[in-house]
Amino acid sequence: MTENDLDETGVIDPSMVAKGVDVPPKAVVCFFSEVIDSICAKGDARVVSIMRSEHGEHPVYEIERNGEKLAVFHPGVGAPLAALFLEEAIAMGCTQFVAVGGAGALSDDLGMGHVMVVDSAVRDEGTSFHYLPPGRVVDADPAGVAVLQSVLTDAGVDFVTGRSWTTDALYRETRARVSRR
Repeated sequence: MTENDLDETGVIDPSMVAKGVDVPPKAVVCFFSEVIDSICAKGDARVVSIMRSEHGEHPVYEIERNGEKLAVFHPGVGAPLAALFLEEAIAMGCTQFVAVGGAGALSDDLGMGHVMVVDSAVRDEGTSFHYLPPGRVVDADPAGVAVLQSVLTDAGVDFVTGRSWTTDALYRETRARVSRR
């Protein structure tokens, strides 16, 4: 996990499976299937590509909102699959992303449905180390955080800003680990 060959091209490249696809440059990566189903039920979502995994197909939809075309897709569950689909979306032509998903909370102040803008993350999984140099914490892009905060404030959505903890082992969040986070 500490090898730093991040600038090298992989032996398998996402362009091998994402050729000749025309998708909007802006994408919403949505972990909520019910939200994607709701978007599709409106009748204006068009399938522009299909991303595939061992457990099925993940359509990439094109929608138009406020005069702008957007790609929308579910990235699957787990960092490895989400990273794979994100790389394929980049190979298709997406260049800007916003991800919307759920997470557990270790604070009693955050209940179901609370909105959190992540400004940094404690890295406790394996996928991110293939994309960033080793380190315990990674900071989100401050400009992106500011845009999200502004949009949510303008929309009247209550939110908190804070650090997330990425983990592949939900049931291994021991009291000792929680106290160190």
